[in-house]
Amino acid sequence: MARLPFRANLSFPVTEAAPHLRGFWNTDRIIWAQIAALLPPLGLAAVGGGLSLAGVLGVALVTAAAWQGVFARWRRLPFCASGAVTALIVAVMVPGTAPLWQIALAVSFAVVIGEQVFGGYGRNFVNTAALALAFLMFSFPDGGYDKGGIMGWAVVAPGGLALMALGFVNWRIVAAALIGAGAVLLAKGGMPATEQVLAGSFAFAVVFLAGDPVSAPSTNGGRWIYGAAVGAMAALGAANGSFSARAVVFACLIGSIFAPLVDQGAIWINHRLRKWRHGRA
Repeated sequence: MARLPFRANLSFPVTEAAPHLRGFWNTDRIIWAQIAALLPPLGLAAVGGGLSLAGVLGVALVTAAAWQGVFARWRRLPFCASGAVTALIVAVMVPGTAPLWQIALAVSFAVVIGEQVFGGYGRNFVNTAALALAFLMFSFPDGGYDKGGIMGWAVVAPGGLALMALGFVNWRIVAAALIGAGAVLLAKGGMPATEQVLAGSFAFAVVFLAGDPVSAPSTNGGRWIYGAAVGAMAALGAANGSFSARAVVFACLIGSIFAPLVDQGAIWINHRLRKWRHGRA
């Protein structure tokens, strides 16, 4: 029997790199959707930060774009605007009085070490913005970065709901994070108030850091475990029921590091359950 020739150029309706979505959406459009969702929190931060925020945002954008351009030219690939998402998140989460050289250093470290060395956006396994914020908080503990920016659920909800409706942020991660945080706050003593789990840096980080479609788990079971773990770790670092930006950022960063292992565990559990249901355990 003659062998059929192998067709190496099969076309599938998915993007070339993660996140893998079908149809109209591709990597660039996903990035612009994330940028649009970040505009309300950025607007609130601009009201509180004024011109100082413009400096932080400008330095973060220029630094991220410069590194993206260097690696795009080196790899002979199209320019990717994913650095803009990192820059906007950093601008929202840091105080406007932050030294600009520290912002440039943190964004450089995150874009190069957290994203580009792995092949660029879609191939990184940690959230780039979370890595930049963790770098600032760890390297400059007296810089005031643990306070977070000025934000709340009201400005996070429009963009967050839109991203969940489009499938870029999985609702299971958000729900599990709220459940995990509420359970830990309850265990620490007292009924957690609604504003404790819906306000401040926690709400913003759950959507834009923990809910990142690239670094979050891709299995439904893994999303529940991951979200609950991130929420629980963030609540463990809360003082008097108030979430600190430091605890939230490091919870999201640790969660993204272990996300592949969580996915693998969820797949293994599902495989064992299927074997058990079919009497092949």
